[in-house]
Amino acid sequence: MAPERLLQQALRELGQVSGLEFFEHRADDDEISACWELDSPERLCGEFSVMSLPRALAEKAQDHPLEEELTPAERQRWSELRPFDGHPSGGTGEWVALRVGPGTPELWYYHPETAKENFAGFRMDIDHE
Repeated sequence: MAPERLLQQALRELGQVSGLEFFEHRADDDEISACWELDSPERLCGEFSVMSLPRALAEKAQDHPLEEELTPAERQRWSELRPFDGHPSGGTGEWVALRVGPGTPELWYYHPETAKENFAGFRMDIDHE
């Protein structure tokens, strides 16, 4: 089933009577992404853009916008983050990254609006189990 039809079916099953005002998706060898907006008074929308693990491991996080204010531990943690899910169409600047430092891999969430409270993002409390 086509991705747009799957989303429309899920909306119906959730009791959402609004239709899709906008839907766009893309899939290739190393990334799958979609963004959408509902035709509703609330203007509900969503987006994801997930890249393959090999591509994510090959890329590093961008320079931190507050690099000079990071502690050495935060700078080290930032260098170990490999972003793999973000919002390129919505432009929110938030992303999820795999931390590939010593020990068990971790997932971290970063949003630029929270950068001043937590420079290096938030460790997500999820694992494979």
